[in-house]
Amino acid sequence: MIDPQLSGRVALVTGANQGIGAAVAVALAAEGAAALLTYKRWDPGAHQARYVTAQRIQMS
Repeated sequence: MIDPQLSGRVALVTGANQGIGAAVAVALAAEGAAALLTYKRWDPGAHQARYVTAQRIQMS
């Protein structure tokens, strides 16, 4: 179920390519927020960005 309070909102998530940051990014996207992800390393970060995008599209 998408939370109407998060739908259309933008969330900045630091450390989004692993651990807690990754889980938060997925959870926010699943609730309808657009997640802006920041991370240090490109390869795992880019993979996570694609995953979060897929989750958001799947939940819509």
